[in-house]
Amino acid sequence: MLFTTVDFLFLFLPATLLTYWGSKRLGYDSLPTYVLIIASLIFYGWFRWSYLAIIIFFIVFNYALPFVAQSVRERWRLWVIRGGIAVDLGILAFFKYSIFILENVTALTGINFAFQGVVLPIGISFFTFQCIMFVADHKHTRPDVSLRDFALYITFFPQLIAGPIVRPWVLLPQIKTRVTDGSASSSAWAAGIMLIAIGVFKKVAIADQLAPYADTVFTKVIHQGMVTSLEAWIGALAFTLQIYFDFSAYSDIALGLALCFGMHLMLNFNSPYKAGSIIEFWHRWHITLSTFLRDYLYIPLGGNRKGPAWLYVNLLVTMLIGGLWHGAAWNFVIWGGLHGAMLVINHGWRSMTGSSRDHRNQAYPLIYKLGFWCLTFVCLVVTWVFFRAPDMHTALEMLSRMVSFRSGYQAVLPEQEMMWVVSGIFAIFVLLVSTPNSVQIARALHPRVVDKESDQKLLTMAKPYRLIMQYVVSSRFAAPLLAAVSALIVFSVLWKHILSVQNAVPFIYFQF
Repeated sequence: MLFTTVDFLFLFLPATLLTYWGSKRLGYDSLPTYVLIIASLIFYGWFRWSYLAIIIFFIVFNYALPFVAQSVRERWRLWVIRGGIAVDLGILAFFKYSIFILENVTALTGINFAFQGVVLPIGISFFTFQCIMFVADHKHTRPDVSLRDFALYITFFPQLIAGPIVRPWVLLPQIKTRVTDGSASSSAWAAGIMLIAIGVFKKVAIADQLAPYADTVFTKVIHQGMVTSLEAWIGALAFTLQIYFDFSAYSDIALGLALCFGMHLMLNFNSPYKAGSIIEFWHRWHITLSTFLRDYLYIPLGGNRKGPAWLYVNLLVTMLIGGLWHGAAWNFVIWGGLHGAMLVINHGWRSMTGSSRDHRNQAYPLIYKLGFWCLTFVCLVVTWVFFRAPDMHTALEMLSRMVSFRSGYQAVLPEQEMMWVVSGIFAIFVLLVSTPNSVQIARALHPRVVDKESDQKLLTMAKPYRLIMQYVVSSRFAAPLLAAVSALIVFSVLWKHILSVQNAVPFIYFQF
């Protein structure tokens, strides 16, 4: 069940909201929690009912681990926790990397393994990491956490499939208090509905419309077809914007859904293409994943405590594993390695120039800041080619076309259509970098739309936009604005699913 389908928006979501808020009026403290757990399991099982056995095992196994650890001698407790985490990672590795490992062993040894492929359970990469955080932080989270609350922490459907990867101490206290006692104010509802509407529009009207142009170019390269340099850049830029709006859309919808249930998730997306460095990019893109990798991999490896050389090694190792987390293919490993190398260069530049902060806080001339931003964005476009390409050959062929600047090939896209595509990409890009993000806009309607720690990371909205939002929210236009946004969500869904013959397109991060 996808967030952008009629089944979800007009059947599942209204039914779940009505049942959830109705159950709070009956006076049974635990009933709303059970309502959300059942709804979340239905939501997850809708993709494939056999997945339920896997996620239920993860819930029971990881909830029991801290109890088992506390029942053994103190010197064995850490080994019990490590063993449990190893089981979690082992299950993830079996489903996600078994084919990849066997293919590479076959390529090296020539031994052909008769192994049937396994179906990757959707969202397993995300809820495995949440289980690991709960087990690793068991001293801080276990004592007063019930199995019921833990089950909702893992299965809460707004963030179950593609994040954000929420810390236990962020969501569990909310589950314990707000599900039983809390309520959503009218401003929270307004902000939540607006985020859902904006997210659906981003996915259906922008990301899914850019996808065919990226797919056309990459498909031509896959089949050994030649594309012009301009077409190669169009394909790379189309995917760069597609994945931005696709992931941004999911993040917006997840935050909006949580607000409608009276809860706050962690910020996962914070205008990453406005970043002026690769370091800043990873402070804004998939924030909860980069935070997880930092706290549970980079810092345990030693972080920057052993000097610059080990800092660079740890960065590279962390990003290589982060790339492999995204997919069982060498192009994802290369993508992670490139980001690791760029982070090393970025940290080295800071070390050489004596800068401990981002360039935006330095006294650089405006032209320098613009140069930093352009360099960062071009590097991102290049690395996204490896992310999108199905294999290394396709990625390298795409890059060779992008830098060759040769023509003479038969164009994949008609000339007139190409002009419209270039104009559209340029317009979308200008809009993206010059306007506030959706979370900033939603915060104008409601004081806090993400958890308290994430709220401090949000960019400050530029003064002109802030004044406009203050006027709109405080005026008689507030209600019509919300109605218009609600109409936008209806129009987007109807346009995609009724007026168009295309089926709903899954979010890109669903495959991870």
